[in-house]
Amino acid sequence: MDSPGLSFLLIALALVFLGLLVWRRGYLAAPLVLIIAGGASNVLDRLTLGFVRDPIHIVTWSGNVADVFIVIGMLWGIWACLKK
Repeated sequence: MDSPGLSFLLIALALVFLGLLVWRRGYLAAPLVLIIAGGASNVLDRLTLGFVRDPIHIVTWSGNVADVFIVIGMLWGIWACLKK
């Protein structure tokens, strides 16, 4: 994503969605912390550097620790919702 506005919008939508889940189901606090931390890190990079650093390069994927936190948080949250 090259547009900071789009990044902020997607993070805001994810936080609203996850906030509703936590409100309705309190057991999603840990996945939510991972997602917020990853999103905040990416936003901080975008604001301070103008881009998000991607120091991890694996074959066809390029990402960073914040991206890993976001993905793990989302998968954990989905798993927790399906488990209940």
